[in-house]
Amino acid sequence: LTVDSEKKSVLQYSTIVKSKKKVKKFKVDLKSSLIREEWLKSNESNPCASRHQKKVLAFQTNLTTKQITSWLYHNRKKSKSKKEKINRNRLSTKQKIFLVNYFKNVSKRPIEEEITKISQTTGIKEKKIICWFASERFKNKKNE
Repeated sequence: LTVDSEKKSVLQYSTIVKSKKKVKKFKVDLKSSLIREEWLKSNESNPCASRHQKKVLAFQTNLTTKQITSWLYHNRKKSKSKKEKINRNRLSTKQKIFLVNYFKNVSKRPIEEEITKISQTTGIKEKKIICWFASERFKNKKNE
């Protein structure tokens, strides 16, 4: 954020990415940023704006509809990547220890019944268990 001494208003730099090489920056009034953020909060369930909504937002924020479209696209992209990162669950240390012990001592290729039992005792989904064992076998093969 910077303060423009002539206008005595707070300005914020926004970035529009036109291509991988060129990045265009423009100054956006803080008031318009607040309007856009408020719009996003109120439309959290459906962050895609209609043409009319884009025109209204552009008028309220003194931006072009192209700038609004670009801003909406990048915000949707950011929120998707955040959700994907949050939803990716990792195994706890207890779960890892259980799987490693099972792999070393019981079986490197558990059958369906064993996988179901492991899933019930550890709370890990069966698909994830299958993938973990396959990955572990691959690591062992690679190290040998």
